[in-house]
Amino acid sequence: MFKWIMIAIVLVGIVGIGYFITTQKNRPLPGQVIPIAGRNHIADTQSSTNFNSNPPTSGDHWQTPADWGVYTEDLADERVIHNLEHGGVWMSYNCVIPEDNKLPQDFATESAIPETASGSAKLDDDSCKKLVSDLEAVAKSYQSKVIMTPRAKNDSRIALVAWGRIWKFNRFDRTRVVEFIDLNRNNGPEFIPD
Repeated sequence: MFKWIMIAIVLVGIVGIGYFITTQKNRPLPGQVIPIAGRNHIADTQSSTNFNSNPPTSGDHWQTPADWGVYTEDLADERVIHNLEHGGVWMSYNCVIPEDNKLPQDFATESAIPETASGSAKLDDDSCKKLVSDLEAVAKSYQSKVIMTPRAKNDSRIALVAWGRIWKFNRFDRTRVVEFIDLNRNNGPEFIPD
């Protein structure tokens, strides 16, 4: 009798684990799917014109990727796309965004963007430093496959980008950022070990 109880417990455990793995695998990834715009390598310093999102999630890109980590200056989109192709996640931010910024409804945005006289919505210095510090803390918690840059062309405060996927929002939320990274790292078409 004891033998049959143990077999039943083991079978229930196997079924439970199988169910958990299946539901996690089929769980929708956060953000918006963007059709792949290509993945040809072009000469470093050459410009690409086949991007279909802002920031781009794929497209023709330079032959040399950037080193993983945190940058204080914009990097060329063509360089960072190569990192995405290798399964990386790009965290970009912009403390000044257009006043008419309207994120699509499926992008998470909780706060109205304050208007300014200059026609742009600019975070004050302390708020910008806090945003950068919060993003940097997350980026530095990963040894590889994450790159963080400012990006003046962003139309949202924060844009998280992986190969063929983007998630934009205007207020930092550590849980969302970590979720996006964890679910999208190593999802590029070329697997490069950490």
